[in-house]
Amino acid sequence: MKGQYITLENMFFFAVGIAMVIAIYATFSSISDSMRSAALQEQLTKEGESICAGIVKVFMAGNSTNSSISLFLEIPKELSGCNYKITSGEGSILASCTDGKAESESLNLYGIETTIKNGDAYSSSGKITVFYSSGKI
Repeated sequence: MKGQYITLENMFFFAVGIAMVIAIYATFSSISDSMRSAALQEQLTKEGESICAGIVKVFMAGNSTNSSISLFLEIPKELSGCNYKITSGEGSILASCTDGKAESESLNLYGIETTIKNGDAYSSSGKITVFYSSGKI
């Protein structure tokens, strides 16, 4: 009977070890997902602010000189593994993830109306050209 106790004890310790590994994996997986989501939201905000700054610079320069100006902005193709798009309308731009994630960020353009050629600008090209002519961006 004594040999059976040792076998059962070893099986119990093995099961407890497996349960601990599963619990640790689940905990870190959950933390990783929440951190990835927060990082994506922050990156969308920062990239949107960068694009807004470029639009405002072009608008201010073009408006003050009455000339046509274009600005080439390089943008990352992905943010935290997510392709994204830029949409404009009603004096703001919207940066949103296109990979089925719900993250998006709307940024104010201080009343500057913009039009994006072909509707949306996708990050897959890695660039955005901001063009100002005759009071329009």
